[in-house]
Amino acid sequence: MDEIISSYADLPLFIPLIVSITGITYFFLILSFYRGWKNLPEFHRTGNRKESLKMSVIIPFRDEKESILSLIEDLNKQDLERALFEVVLVDDHSADGSSELVLDIIQSSPNFKLIKNRGEGKKEAILYGIENSIGELIITTDTDCRRDYSWLSSMHEFYIQESPRMIIGPVLPETGDGVFQKLQALEFLSLIGSTAGAAGLKRPVMCNGANLVYEKNVIQDLNDPLALSQASGDDIFLLLALKKISKEKIYFIKSANAAVYTSMSKTLGDFWIQRIRWASKSKTYRDKDVLFTAFLVWLINFVFLALIPASIISGSYLSMLVFLILLKWIPDFILLNSVTKYYNKKDLMRWVFPLSVIYPVYVVLTGFMGLYGKSYQWKGRKF
Repeated sequence: MDEIISSYADLPLFIPLIVSITGITYFFLILSFYRGWKNLPEFHRTGNRKESLKMSVIIPFRDEKESILSLIEDLNKQDLERALFEVVLVDDHSADGSSELVLDIIQSSPNFKLIKNRGEGKKEAILYGIENSIGELIITTDTDCRRDYSWLSSMHEFYIQESPRMIIGPVLPETGDGVFQKLQALEFLSLIGSTAGAAGLKRPVMCNGANLVYEKNVIQDLNDPLALSQASGDDIFLLLALKKISKEKIYFIKSANAAVYTSMSKTLGDFWIQRIRWASKSKTYRDKDVLFTAFLVWLINFVFLALIPASIISGSYLSMLVFLILLKWIPDFILLNSVTKYYNKKDLMRWVFPLSVIYPVYVVLTGFMGLYGKSYQWKGRKF
């Protein structure tokens, strides 16, 4: 114990400096995201349609028999004219009968088509779907998401209004009943706030392929736009590739009508693998905004955890811990409060304190494991 105390005493100036720089930088970063979020104009539908603007919804799937029915039902209920969109379902070697079920359902829907992935994996499936599409605009989504009837028409009208090269759509959490689900939902909304805020500043750092729109020629203009050598990240790698040449034309659509809804992980194991999968992509990031944001988030949580035992050992570190908590909690609360209010999820704010306690633990651990951990299993494939 004496050795531990001595080691902290050896760095009396270094530790406060690290705590202050980390906390203050994080404080202003999150407040900048809040400013970007608040300054985003809310999109309202106008009914303005363009007959020459065709959209292709590309949906890769693998063993999704349980969710494919809901997906097709949602798409059949869209209020956008059938002549303005098509749905391309790409079967990525399903073995559970998903493909046969899809084929049977879409026989009466002429704007739906099913193709088999000629390669393997989600990225190959997306590219093959785009190759077999007719739309000027590409929309990607996931089979396990639900969407409002005005999803496609909102995207159609927003593109006409703003002429973006990419539209980042909100992916909102289905809250669920349990505490585990609610904590995940609140964290997910914090990601949406950061995603929207960064995009509003014209420095996008995140997106989600479950609700992403881009011009078809984006794929043609970029070299290896989906980073095929990487196991995952079809969405973020495309975003970062486009950001290099056209970041001013990447928009976040601030509209609940344009959202898709996804369920949270049902088990701790699924949640853990998901977070490691997300973190593992950072090894190949080169974008300064993304690297800075990811490292700062990891660092402030690491410093927070390190200060807890230090505060127990020596009361002099307690004031630094309190200082760091305030610098982190205040901007987080401001951003989350605004985002949850906008998306009618304000009831989740009661879980802010529990989330703020456990969040640093898994952020630090999954960050380590994503960068240095072993391979993982995802949908029957090893990565």
